[in-house]
Amino acid sequence: MREFLVVNKAHQTSDLNMAQDVAVIGAGAVGLFYGAKLQKAGANVQFQSRYVVENIIDNEIKVKSIWGDFSINADVYDVPRKMRPADVIILATKYLPNIDFESLLRPVVKTNSIIVVLQNGINHEEALQQIFAHAKIVGALAFTCINRIDANNIHHLDYGLVKLGSLNALAEVAAKEVYELFDQADIRTELCENLRQVRWQKLLWNVPYNPLSVVCQADTKQLMANQDIIDYSRELMKEVQAIATADGISITDAEVEDMIDRTVKMQPYKTSMLLDHEMKKSIEIEAILGEPIRIAKSHGLGVPRMQSLYAILSYYAGY
Repeated sequence: MREFLVVNKAHQTSDLNMAQDVAVIGAGAVGLFYGAKLQKAGANVQFQSRYVVENIIDNEIKVKSIWGDFSINADVYDVPRKMRPADVIILATKYLPNIDFESLLRPVVKTNSIIVVLQNGINHEEALQQIFAHAKIVGALAFTCINRIDANNIHHLDYGLVKLGSLNALAEVAAKEVYELFDQADIRTELCENLRQVRWQKLLWNVPYNPLSVVCQADTKQLMANQDIIDYSRELMKEVQAIATADGISITDAEVEDMIDRTVKMQPYKTSMLLDHEMKKSIEIEAILGEPIRIAKSHGLGVPRMQSLYAILSYYAGY
């Protein structure tokens, strides 16, 4: 999904954060792009991706970006147990039910690690806090259009804002540190007071457009060329709006219309769910539809359009 506004403070004169070790767990398109930006700025970055390890040539990651093209020499591992414990851990895997996040993260977590949850969906930070009780957990959402062309090439097509928020008071200072780290790497970043509100804002886009891209086999330009799809996506957003309201989060009608308008104007983009479906990979049905539907049920809300999409997408979810 996409960026609402760009908030970038003046760059810091200190390079304290850039001396930190960063581990990117799940180096897909998003993880590789933001990790590469951090490495380019001077951070010590390690990447985890079995696909990249098995397919990369000469360990070079080339980034084609609207923010400027560049390349890095990547330090990539197939499994986290081969990696060094890190100061900042960016969890950028897809959120899938069959992933054991404790086993995935445990090898790189140390006493003072910050875990940055850069994933779609909602309630992920809370689940990780149950596993890593003393960890500083920061939520992150990328409002961006990024595709991985192959193991060596990333294409950043549009937008790029990262919104950050702390799960609780324990992580407030950590969220500011991550904000400064990203800011120094020229990553457009906004530090938000209410992490849950940002997660619902991201779901406002993800709920309609990721599933509809699979059902219609279409990119965003193709979807938004059809008025019936625009109207249906608005109805899905209204269901998200209703769940968020019941959850104590306000999403305005203006935000709904702005989201539709931005999607009409964005560069043609194949969603991550559509790309996963085309490659016969598991799709994030539970993160994007399942958990919001469960929250709706806990409040006694009916969300028939979301449930219909969930039923249809369930057919594709078990590759």
